[in-house]
Amino acid sequence: MDKLKLLTKMHYEENMKDSFYNSETAKSLDNNGYITKKDWESTFFISHRPNSNINDLTTLSQDLRKTMEEYIGQLIKLAERISVLMCENLGIEKSHIIEAFSGSNGPSVGTKVAMYPHCAHPELIRGLREHTDAGGIVLLLQDDQVLGLEFLKDVESTLHRVMAMKDGDRLSIATFYNPFGDATISPASELLLPSHVRFQDYLDHYTKTKFDDKGLRFLSLKNMANGNQDILK
Repeated sequence: MDKLKLLTKMHYEENMKDSFYNSETAKSLDNNGYITKKDWESTFFISHRPNSNINDLTTLSQDLRKTMEEYIGQLIKLAERISVLMCENLGIEKSHIIEAFSGSNGPSVGTKVAMYPHCAHPELIRGLREHTDAGGIVLLLQDDQVLGLEFLKDVESTLHRVMAMKDGDRLSIATFYNPFGDATISPASELLLPSHVRFQDYLDHYTKTKFDDKGLRFLSLKNMANGNQDILK
């Protein structure tokens, strides 16, 4: 990982730095006022699965390409392991997430490589504006020397941003392990109540379990609907 970060920083210095500071985004800081619709970042994207475009990125050194491919090979194994552990935790088939993500030719794996260059006026622009991520599992290799990533804690689909910094250039290598484009995404059927539940049946069950834990109430109703014993008895 250290080698990947080093080679990526070298690539930025040799191939991206000058063009970034000559870009409209960089020049726009000469004007007064906060910039709301641009990000202070220099990026490129690599597709890995199902088809790789890494050899089309001709400015990447052979050493960087080889190191990136070795890194991604290990990262895909990690994402698959995380998928299995999530399924085990949910009590569903271990292969469910991997199979759901696969579609006809998946999963889809890609990496956004971003450098957030040092900024003379960080109060005027974000490194990356507030947003949530789309997709499946995001594996982030980030700079351990220059800070900047901030997130809103204790919420689902976490809102996050990157602050522009005066202190130095910040590197972020974010790999997305996503469903293939034609994959159909839905909750695992094992985790759902039957698709048709009579409201009166639910109301009768609610009356008996009003002061019990709500999660257990729904689990109990699911068990009963599937012909199993009421776990709250």
